[in-house]
Amino acid sequence: MTLSGCATGLSVVGAGDELLGLIRGLLYAGAQSVLLTLWDVHDRSTTDFMIEFYRRFQTGEGKAAALQSAMRNLRDRYPHPYYWAPFTLIGKVFPS
Repeated sequence: MTLSGCATGLSVVGAGDELLGLIRGLLYAGAQSVLLTLWDVHDRSTTDFMIEFYRRFQTGEGKAAALQSAMRNLRDRYPHPYYWAPFTLIGKVFPS
């Protein structure tokens, strides 16, 4: 599952030091893995990232490799980490 909106990967620490957030709910609901963002993202650079990520993933790269390649590609065009560093992949990232 992919959530490319702003700060979709943030969680709140609840009672008992339990992380509560969208990630947990999606994984409990059956999502194998979740690609999300850690802070508010820039519309244009996020669009560029998603195009690159899915292009690589659809041509056979694994999720983790596609994420890394897309981030590197984005970093070449947008050097500041604000643009390329908010993306994270959680859950099952390697094929079985």
